[in-house]
Amino acid sequence: MPPFTWSIPAKCSIPYSVYGIAYIRFRPDSESEDSRVPTRILIADDHKSAIREIRTLLGANPEWEVCAEAADGQEALARANEMHPDVIVLDFAMPVMNGLMAAQEITKVQPTVRIVLHTLYNSPQVELEAKKHGIQKVVEKTRSGALVSAIQELVDKRIPRAEATAPTVEMPLPQFQSLQHKP
Repeated sequence: MPPFTWSIPAKCSIPYSVYGIAYIRFRPDSESEDSRVPTRILIADDHKSAIREIRTLLGANPEWEVCAEAADGQEALARANEMHPDVIVLDFAMPVMNGLMAAQEITKVQPTVRIVLHTLYNSPQVELEAKKHGIQKVVEKTRSGALVSAIQELVDKRIPRAEATAPTVEMPLPQFQSLQHKP
């Protein structure tokens, strides 16, 4: 039976939570291997065929789930704010808002999200600009295996998230239910 996840906004006093709001993910039992909450990934690319290929590639890993897709940077920002993914794969050259600008706007609201820039236009200058805009990894589109490796590296926390504490708290549902409210 697949694990279930609820994401609900809740008032929070966690330091660094975004505007005092945290998103809490419940999982049935943290001891069980089947209870692992999958890594949620947002894909943003202006080519539907590229999104399909990336979705197929990422679907091979049962611990990952594509939670949203976007066709441009502005839509990626909206989906990121709506879905709160763990990892975002952004195309560099997209209409309305490119991947660099989208990453910069997303990290203003979600400083802990991990972002991979997926591009045909890789160079040392692009990598430098990507880092300035909050992107942790730059991967060439011609190297599909590199995308999987980059995401796995980010998920494995080999590259640390931003210094802020994540506004997502994960705990088993029974543990959450046992918490007492103190006014």
